[in-house]
Amino acid sequence: MSYNQYAEFIRDETERMSNSRVQLPSDAGLHREVSNTIAKALQHALDLHRKEVFNTRNQDDVLAQVLSKEQALLRDELQRVMALVGDLPREQIGSDLVDLQSGGDSGFISLERLLDDVEKLPRVSLIDEEDSEGEPLLREYNALRHALGEKAMAIREAQRYLPKLKRQARSWQQLQGAVKDVHGAENVDVYFQEYESNVATQAHEACRLAETALKAKGALPREQLESLRRIVTMLRALPRNRKGKVD
Repeated sequence: MSYNQYAEFIRDETERMSNSRVQLPSDAGLHREVSNTIAKALQHALDLHRKEVFNTRNQDDVLAQVLSKEQALLRDELQRVMALVGDLPREQIGSDLVDLQSGGDSGFISLERLLDDVEKLPRVSLIDEEDSEGEPLLREYNALRHALGEKAMAIREAQRYLPKLKRQARSWQQLQGAVKDVHGAENVDVYFQEYESNVATQAHEACRLAETALKAKGALPREQLESLRRIVTMLRALPRNRKGKVD
């Protein structure tokens, strides 16, 4: 509860108790006038006592004690949280969460459950802004809470893309293996560095041979014509130099 909520609660309770009236039991065996006189005297004494007890100064004292105890309780709770967490550098939180999910150190935790638990952690702030004792602990608690949620969400997003990345990695590994088989392991880097220029050279050579065959025969078979079109399309997709030509 906030300061204003506590103050309103104390004010409402004080007003409720101040409005209560003294009533003597009807079976007390007293004469009606005597009963009324006693009730009025008791009511007057009670009103004087309540006026003294429920004055503004006493209400402020009660409110200050409540807030002080709540701050002490909050510090104890935060200290328990930090003691359980220990001196954990926030940059290691992500890898620790991954270990928990994969069963590292004989542990396992559901990422969705962790996100739900982090969301349920209390959002706390200092009631007294001059409480210098609780400020560093509160700042560390809020930073840890934010880091836990942020890293857990990042891991969840990464898991969505993991299958696609694994497929791409397998395709790349298969391509590397094929290049090693054909050109040798020592020539893999050179092959990829010269890949585009080799493709362009071979495509140009294919076009030249097709042109020679076309001049000699006057026409190309349909299959060869389709192959030539694919080569031209591929050439258009290759990077171009400053003059607008394929390198």
